[in-house]
Amino acid sequence: MLSFPPHLVRHYLQEFQLGATSTLLDPFCGTGTTLVEAKKLGIPSVGIEAHPFTAFAASVKVDWSPDPDELREHAQGIAEEANRRLVAQGVRDSPLEASTSDSRARASKLRRLEPELNSLLLTSSISRK
Repeated sequence: MLSFPPHLVRHYLQEFQLGATSTLLDPFCGTGTTLVEAKKLGIPSVGIEAHPFTAFAASVKVDWSPDPDELREHAQGIAEEANRRLVAQGVRDSPLEASTSDSRARASKLRRLEPELNSLLLTSSISRK
């Protein structure tokens, strides 16, 4: 799926001097990058997309109606539920625990790749080291 970079779309919207009295039509809107950039600049826009999934993605990207405080509260509830489930399974997710000697001892028991197999890893395939 191809997409224009947002800065390029923004450049052309400004280059064509579109404003609040214009209406932008994007007949192949894809995931809605042009619609989002138009909305950010206060330009009314209409997008058409044949593929249901990309049309859904575009509609989500331009729906700015969710209340930020409600969204944060909902996210906090999800985090608390995830943490509750982790604790129930004996997993503690606390960044402060990473510095304790007990957590260092547990980390030293983690399985490691055998040295002779280490050469089979592609450089930067798992991490940038």
